[in-house]
Formats: sequence, structure tokens, C-alpha cells
Amino acid sequence: MIGDKRAYLTVIIMIDQENVEKFAQDSDVPFSNYASLTRAPEVQALIQGEIDRVNKKFARVEQVKKFFLLDTQLSAEDEELTPTMKLKRKLVQNKYARQIEAMYS
Repeated sequence: MIGDKRAYLTVIIMIDQENVEKFAQDSDVPFSNYASLTRAPEVQALIQGEIDRVNKKFARVEQVKKFFLLDTQLSAEDEELTPTMKLKRKLVQNKYARQIEAMYS
């Protein structure tokens, strides 16, 4: 989640491949790999619907306004995660700075 010293909250999301693949197969959404799955308009709409559902539980200033789906899956071997699977926030903010700024433009 990003929002410190920003006008609103945004998030970078890594989808659960198994669940979203099942949704895509059940909904006849074409995809060839993880990246194409994250770019499918139907998957984007699914995630937006989940964000909208969760946002109802929070005050307006606490709600997520925009999101970006990672087109790769992170693992313990990736530089973005520690060996205990915790996100390295600074590194992620730097690596995805262009996408973050796009959510605020």
C-alpha cells in the first residue's frame, strides 16, 4: 500500500495465480501465462470489484483509489522479498516508481 504524503491510497497487488486462473477458466477469459492473466480486462475488473467491496468497510480517506497488478510472481529468491517473505518496501517503491507515479497522475 502506498499513500504516505500522497493525496490518496494506492496498492500494488500480486494476484493469487491458482484462484485467478480458476476464475479465468470458469469465465472463458483467454490467457497464456501469469503476465497475460494480470492484463486481462476481466481480471482487472475482478480485482477492482474486490477493492470496492473491501473499501466499503473503511472511511473515505482509508479507501484504496487505484491499483497496479504485478505481472510477475514474487518469491523468496526475488530481491523484493526478504528470506522470511517480507516485502522490502523501499526497493519496491524504487523498482515500480513509474507505475506508482502513473497511479497518481
